[in-house]
Amino acid sequence: MAKAVKQNIDPEKIAALLAGEMQTDELTSHEKRAWLDRFTDIMGGTLPGGSDHFRRARGPR
Repeated sequence: MAKAVKQNIDPEKIAALLAGEMQTDELTSHEKRAWLDRFTDIMGGTLPGGSDHFRRARGPR
């Protein structure tokens, strides 16, 4: 998380946004980039639990 501190990224904001508790317009440009990177990783299933989370969210097919 050292990189996040250097760019003034608030990891709590990123987590709140990923949880749907706030809007992207409340983020700085650096936070938006960090959120998009994290969101893309989760959607792509490259983070532990990412694929399972979105499989459950989509529901049965």
